[in-house]
Amino acid sequence: ILVGNSDYRSEPTTAEIARELYKDEDVPPFVTPYGARLSSVSAISLLNRYCSVLPHDQFTVITPMWIQEDVLDNHGSRKLVTIVMPIACPIKEEIKGLPRFSLKAAKRSAALNACKLLYEAGELDALTLLPNRYTEVDFDDEQVKTCFLNWRDEDVGRDDPEIPYPGTKKRVRKHRIQFPILLNSVPDENVYYLHIIRSKTAFAEPKDTRENALYKLLQRGEGYGFLTQNPLPTLCEFPMFMSVGEVATSIEVNYAVIKLNAAMFQLVKKFHYFLFEQVLAIAKKFVAFEGAVNCMYVVPVKEDNGYDIDWSVMTTHEEIAPVQPTSYEERLFINVTPENYKDCVVTPWYRVLPDRYIVSRVLEHMTPQSQFDSDSYLTFADYYADKYKLEVIGEKSQPLLEVKNISSRMNCLLPRAATINALTDKQKKLVSASQGDDKTNRGFAEVFVAEFCVKYEYPGVLWYKAIMLPSIIHRVFMLLVSHELLSEIADDTGYGTPVRKNTEDWLPIKTHIQVATNSLLAQVEEPPQVASVDRINNPIDDESGRRPKILSMKESLYHLQQKRLNKEFPWDDKSEPIDIDRNLSTVTLLDVECYDEFVSTPLVTTLEYDVRPPTQTVFPSAISAPPAEYNDRIEILKRTTKDTSPELRDILAALTTIKSHDTFNLERVETLGDSFLKFAASLYLYHKFPTLNEGQLTNIKGRLISNRNLYYAGERFNLAGRMKIEQFSPRKDFMVPGFFAPQEVEKFINEKQNERALNGRSEIGWFIRAGQSEFQTRSRFDYFRRKANSS
Repeated sequence: ILVGNSDYRSEPTTAEIARELYKDEDVPPFVTPYGARLSSVSAISLLNRYCSVLPHDQFTVITPMWIQEDVLDNHGSRKLVTIVMPIACPIKEEIKGLPRFSLKAAKRSAALNACKLLYEAGELDALTLLPNRYTEVDFDDEQVKTCFLNWRDEDVGRDDPEIPYPGTKKRVRKHRIQFPILLNSVPDENVYYLHIIRSKTAFAEPKDTRENALYKLLQRGEGYGFLTQNPLPTLCEFPMFMSVGEVATSIEVNYAVIKLNAAMFQLVKKFHYFLFEQVLAIAKKFVAFEGAVNCMYVVPVKEDNGYDIDWSVMTTHEEIAPVQPTSYEERLFINVTPENYKDCVVTPWYRVLPDRYIVSRVLEHMTPQSQFDSDSYLTFADYYADKYKLEVIGEKSQPLLEVKNISSRMNCLLPRAATINALTDKQKKLVSASQGDDKTNRGFAEVFVAEFCVKYEYPGVLWYKAIMLPSIIHRVFMLLVSHELLSEIADDTGYGTPVRKNTEDWLPIKTHIQVATNSLLAQVEEPPQVASVDRINNPIDDESGRRPKILSMKESLYHLQQKRLNKEFPWDDKSEPIDIDRNLSTVTLLDVECYDEFVSTPLVTTLEYDVRPPTQTVFPSAISAPPAEYNDRIEILKRTTKDTSPELRDILAALTTIKSHDTFNLERVETLGDSFLKFAASLYLYHKFPTLNEGQLTNIKGRLISNRNLYYAGERFNLAGRMKIEQFSPRKDFMVPGFFAPQEVEKFINEKQNERALNGRSEIGWFIRAGQSEFQTRSRFDYFRRKANSS
């Protein structure tokens, strides 16, 4: 451009060079508190460099606007430059420089003022004065720190290779179980609240005599309740699943207020432990009574114009007799009558692993001399004599006992495999075996000889209903934990009232068959390998790996034309005959018959049209239909919030992981939670930081809703101690309410860092808390020490 234009240009003088290049008209430089210096000469280049890194597209202008104007003052006419920053810059107001005689000095003054404002707005680095990256966030800023009150820097594991890195699966943290406050004891108080466990069968009365006997036991008024020293809130109804069917269970809280003296409380405590230690045989031998937290004492109740504690049962039954052969005298003088054996619990003492059975009927028409069910033996007496070497020494005419096995599975949270049609026969057998239901054959009626069985004096109705107690206690425990969390949320947010007057006010817990099926199959099948993905920041899309099928324009037109022709000619192309008029020379008799049959066939689509005769006159209707209105409102957005808290079952589902194998879990709820969490975080950050760009807001939001920050927030409220993370297994990790491992056991485990013991060994389990009592015998501690060292 300059070629030929500078030939006649006069050479600048020394004064002009000094004035234009080296004289800044006293524009002082900008110096930061850290010592960084910015002169007016480099201000324009720095301003242009900053604008070049602003977010933009091909339609966005990112260059600053320079406005020049002449001003008159005491020094004469001078230049004044105003800068308007691009729209992506957080500085929206106009930036004016100082009046200068030269345009260059005026531009430098305005650019220097712009750089000062950019530095104060945090757009320039404090040390280098270079533009910050577009998405870079200063997380040490005081305003940004207010978003991460729970955040902490954890460098443990980076230098020590033996300590797993935080956030990995190998890094396992121990969390205390959060016991409901309402189950804490009240010192120096003898007032207790009685809560009744109500059970109602949710299945039709079975026709099978054995299952019908269990059905009638569930219908009887005898049952259980439990005592607490604090009144409990109303809880929702939940299902229990027995071998015969579903049982709808509800808790009638605060049914009565009872005062217990020391002797009565000792009787209650003794029966409470007797029930779990001898009847159900799930209490650990090394636990001791603490009586400080998780105090829920089970008592028998009877119905007689209301419910009352059955003190006679607690005083009569103190011990379950061990399984051993009955004496010769007992076998000789045995008296088998329906009054003595009906609905009682018996155990065949001749078996290696004896199970317990409910006597459904006393078969008075059958004796040991009756014909055996199969052709292998002639009579029942021959069967016992040949297989077990037992001889009937009592009355030969004693009636036989028709019995029903009491399932050894006490996890009544999941449906039985036999009731789910989605499972195959093989899967039902595998799941039944894992549940302990494989011993019960619905098609084979077991019959026992009474003198070869041990009869228990503990009532059969209470024994059978006790099978549900571990599951009921577990469900009540988790519902109270959920209610406590719900109350804390309501108190902190001021929204919702978690108190409901009646049980019906809460929606009952429903069983999701698909979730229950997956939980049952997870016990017998290997789970599929699923990659660990952050669902919040990296949502899972099943269709992401599939390429969409894109049709060409030619194919699209062909499909549209074919669709239109199918409406006009509603017959198959292959059934259309040849055109006889155009093929007279080659037509055959068969072609003529096909043509006649085709044209004689009525069109099916003609029935869809209202065919009117030509002479019929159609009169318009006196009342015309209203015109169609377009409704663009979304009704769910128009709903007003009610002053009620979330449902208790939803809070319980949010605390239940998929690994716990329950009938519900938090997986589906988590998808909604992720969406609400993203929206709430975005809305909060949008209003809190009006000067930050979308890239910086996205970075802050990514850390705000990250798994690490959510873990810190959840740890603050001890959500890990409230969550249900393992499958409920009464025989392995059930906590007898009020009983815990003594302090010696807990101290020993913490010192040895026995990971297997801390993660679910049957001897100590996951639920450990310091107890106040000493070991009763030293041998128990030695036993546990040997078991822990061997594991």
